[in-house]
Amino acid sequence: MYHSVHPGAEKEWGPWQYAVTPETFERQLAYITTEYDVSSLSDLLESCLAGSPPAEPTAVITFDDGYRDNLTEALPLLERYEAPATVFVAGKYLDGMSPYEYRLAAKLQSATGVAVSIGGETVDQPLTDDESRHDAYERLRATLKFERSDVRDAVIARIDGTTTAAPAMLSGNELRRLDTHRLIEIGAHGYEHVPLTSLDEDALTSDVLRSKTELERYLDRDIEQFSYPYGACSEAVAEAVERAGFRSAVTTVPRRISAAAVSGSRFRIPRLDGATVSVPRY
Repeated sequence: MYHSVHPGAEKEWGPWQYAVTPETFERQLAYITTEYDVSSLSDLLESCLAGSPPAEPTAVITFDDGYRDNLTEALPLLERYEAPATVFVAGKYLDGMSPYEYRLAAKLQSATGVAVSIGGETVDQPLTDDESRHDAYERLRATLKFERSDVRDAVIARIDGTTTAAPAMLSGNELRRLDTHRLIEIGAHGYEHVPLTSLDEDALTSDVLRSKTELERYLDRDIEQFSYPYGACSEAVAEAVERAGFRSAVTTVPRRISAAAVSGSRFRIPRLDGATVSVPRY
């Protein structure tokens, strides 16, 4: 599992810690393609459901959120190593702003202080170094994670600073370019990109369905794979995803799974995070 792939992914706080540099991504790709048969998620699922899981150790490469650098930085490396991948796109981010975590961190990185209140949490402190910025970021992130996107945007707007350090997201045309590439398949990653376990039944159903129909409107084809935002999954969430017409869904549970077990766990497929594990773990 990957998110953003860009040269600035060296910071050890904020959302940058979940990104990887192109150099790190290429090093991991070289290892993965040497040690594993790399399959698309759809092809692996089809073979497993047909009762003929691959005999060789198999890896599936995925990206969450829908960053433009998945096209500009990651795709050329995927081409070099002939490695297929699935890009899960959050509908709200398409042609829009970066995830709130990046915009929040970018504002805090460029501001000299912060004074905001949200959900009973008040953060009022000077920002003088990485430690103070990290502290403010974690306190605000934890609260904003469960808020609607308009609430997140309003809080971030009250912080002085710029969001220029936030990575750009895919446009509709860029998404279509990825979708037509022989190595890429597109999946959904929710619409509002909120933890689906925090929503009531109606909001859950609406978000999951909208994430599917919005991408299908852009691409004029069925979207069959899903990635749970923040990995937040429950029985009710998994059932909503299946009812919406998806064929499989991936989590953020950090473990490997045998190919033979994929068909029985197709709405809770675990993934390892390329930003937090060393190459030999693969």
